[in-house]
Amino acid sequence: MRTNAPRSLTWLVSLVLLLIGLAAVLFDTGIGIFEKYAYWWSFAGGALCILACKIRGL
Repeated sequence: MRTNAPRSLTWLVSLVLLLIGLAAVLFDTGIGIFEKYAYWWSFAGGALCILACKIRGL
């Protein structure tokens, strides 16, 4: 199985999504959309990072 290194912008976006999801779970941010969809923020960040490793140029 071959993997590729993700581009820095893709990696940064996935990191931000993961941090938003983690912060929404651990801290009371008071922002409803972050807390309501915390799982999906984290899932999207992780999925983006995995896809970026599999698809060349992402």
